[in-house]
Amino acid sequence: MATATFDELAKSVSTHDYRPVYLLMGAEAYYIDKACALFEKGILTDEESEMNLTILYGKDVTAETIMGEARRYPVMAERQIVIVKEMQGMDDDPDKLIPYVRRAAPTTILVLCHKGGNIDKRKKITDEVSRAGMVFVSDKIKEAALPAFINTYVRSRRATIEADAATLLAEYVGNDLGKVTNELDKLLIRATAGNITRDMVASGIGMTRDFTPFDLREALIAKDIRRANIIAAYMEEHTKTFPVQPILALLFSYFSNLMLAYYAPQKSPSAIASYLKLRSEWQARDYERGMRSFSGKKTMQIIDRIREADARSKGQGGTVEHALRDLVYFILH
Repeated sequence: MATATFDELAKSVSTHDYRPVYLLMGAEAYYIDKACALFEKGILTDEESEMNLTILYGKDVTAETIMGEARRYPVMAERQIVIVKEMQGMDDDPDKLIPYVRRAAPTTILVLCHKGGNIDKRKKITDEVSRAGMVFVSDKIKEAALPAFINTYVRSRRATIEADAATLLAEYVGNDLGKVTNELDKLLIRATAGNITRDMVASGIGMTRDFTPFDLREALIAKDIRRANIIAAYMEEHTKTFPVQPILALLFSYFSNLMLAYYAPQKSPSAIASYLKLRSEWQARDYERGMRSFSGKKTMQIIDRIREADARSKGQGGTVEHALRDLVYFILH
């Protein structure tokens, strides 16, 4: 299946090289919304839009409704545009749209927007649209690429951002681009001489990203001191969402297995997976990485410290306050 980049899709609109059907799908809503806006605002005039722009929502329509709208003739215009937003909310089978895709009305641009991931691979609609029109897949941006995205966005607003500020914003907000741009828009209002500083980010934005205990474990395995401390501090500030005992249980399970991995006859992923009775070699890679980050002696010490932190969390042998952050410090130093 051939897919288009965002730039290719935008060029299709700007050069009037329209396709009869577009499918916009993926886990990152930001680019889907941005692409949808190209069709909603960038093709028809205001007068033409009144009669020839139809916006539907998946939860409210069937495939038959969509096809009926798409087969209408435009009113006093060359073409009409039918946009189906939140297509993932449809109760109907998307493959029911295939007859229309194969014989699409030449005077209609049908735009299907499917957020929250791609359409089930078992469905044929994606391949059919790829042949007859254009498919754009909006994947989640990798966190390592976030600072570059932030810099590009700020430059597009004719402003600047300090390198440390971009990095901190990425850490605070995470890779939800809608949240990132929303926070940047607020910062740009306050920016003096159009420059966003690290202090502005630190004071103006709380931690808004969604972390999981697995993010903390990953930061510890990677020995990413900055990230691990940010996550631990966030979790200690939100104990209702992140009670410490389950986090300690997750870390205890990992480091206990890591200790066992040192006794595996061979240290390849397949050998470790077999020795630890893991479901896949992919899981074993975390232990292979862990052995590069922690010695056997350090691992034993970490297990003891996790037990101590667990006792503290239950009111034994010390205060509960900062039990997680103290543990993280010990693991990384």
